[in-house]
Amino acid sequence: MPKWSARPRVRYCSLCVRSGCQTNICDSSDAVRPLHVAVGVYNDVVDFEHILACLVDGGCELDARALGCETALYRSLDLGKADLATLLLQYGADVDVECPHGVTILNKVSLTPFQSNKRSRDRDHASVWVLCHA
Repeated sequence: MPKWSARPRVRYCSLCVRSGCQTNICDSSDAVRPLHVAVGVYNDVVDFEHILACLVDGGCELDARALGCETALYRSLDLGKADLATLLLQYGADVDVECPHGVTILNKVSLTPFQSNKRSRDRDHASVWVLCHA
């Protein structure tokens, strides 16, 4: 259980967006965007949905790339966060966006072999869910 509460972070995000902060800004290496950070940080789907709604209301591009070529949907699958992938799809994330190597989300999840360790199994379950519901 984290020592900090996510609720103040939701309020800060909302305040920043209302104050005009850019929701698509990334660092100088083009590796980190607010939505990608949120996917990596949040495990609670309710808190993530509040942050996602706030970012989308502020003009966040759901299919923007960061971390090399990953969209937030790619990132959620890599981390085994099927609930977050579900929300991203509900908010309009595109399963047909290709990374620079021409791989779409559907390609990625259909080619991912099942693994034996827990993190890989979580990722596989998220991938299968997206494949079945896209």
